[in-house]
Amino acid sequence: MGNTGARCKPLSRPGLRGSRYDRASLPDTRIGVTGVRWCVSVAVLSRAIGNSPRRIGKMLLRLLACLASLVLIPAVAIAADPVAECNRLAANPSDPGHVGPGVAFEAIDSHAAITACLGAVDANPNDARLVYQLGRAYDSGKDFAAAENAYLRAADLHLPAAMRNLGYLYLDATGGNADRVKAERWFLAAIKAGDTDAMNEVAWLWAVANVRLKEAAALSMKAVEAEPEDPEYRDTLGWIHFRLGEGEKAAAELEHALRIAPDDASFHAHLGWIYEALGRDAEARTEWQRALDLPPPDPTADPTFDRPAIEAKLKVTG
Repeated sequence: MGNTGARCKPLSRPGLRGSRYDRASLPDTRIGVTGVRWCVSVAVLSRAIGNSPRRIGKMLLRLLACLASLVLIPAVAIAADPVAECNRLAANPSDPGHVGPGVAFEAIDSHAAITACLGAVDANPNDARLVYQLGRAYDSGKDFAAAENAYLRAADLHLPAAMRNLGYLYLDATGGNADRVKAERWFLAAIKAGDTDAMNEVAWLWAVANVRLKEAAALSMKAVEAEPEDPEYRDTLGWIHFRLGEGEKAAAELEHALRIAPDDASFHAHLGWIYEALGRDAEARTEWQRALDLPPPDPTADPTFDRPAIEAKLKVTG
């Protein structure tokens, strides 16, 4: 998925109108039939030409070569199995149930992944995980309409990750169809299915909007309980505590987040504001300066990052 304003690990995201898999990209297993016929022909020919040891030796070598090819051809076909390739090229490493090591969204080879996953889905149309991975492949190639359709199909098959990624899709104006109401509805559906990334996302959206903070805190605490070493979950919970006026709790969460991810500009900026609220001005200045020294976050991912405001604070306190 391109930038979706996501507050969680890199994920992905739309329909499937029948098979569009390019079967020409697979090895032609009919070669095996041709090979068998050729080997039989060699054997028949060896009998027809007599019993010359020299001729028989040559024929035996050719026959062995034929038989070896018949062993290797199925191995090539197995290596190109579309399900295995879809898992290798498009599985999300942060999602439960993924097969293989997975691949980060930004590292997806969209063309190869789409080809493989179309074949996998064609053979397994009710496998929600494969349909979801097809959505990731389309999303990485910026085909948002196809990605949306794939995610909707996977969501119909009750996959929480697909519900959550529909939320990202509708939240992201890049897809051309930003709709916060739809986004929140899909995030909540994913939460009902137990998706912790969706819990964190909704908690963050409410914290940024400064609404439903008690509910946001409950969701955020549940996400942190599930994944206590996820720095973004800690940051979200810390920012909610800050909004609720719970400065010490907020500082503890941001300090924990920074122990895990010390080079995140948003975390340093947030901790700066928290320290200022606690009257720890020198520490706030240190955190703000560190935030400015690091690459800035994408504004759609963290709209709370206010560089001019931080620069003004540093100028006043400098």
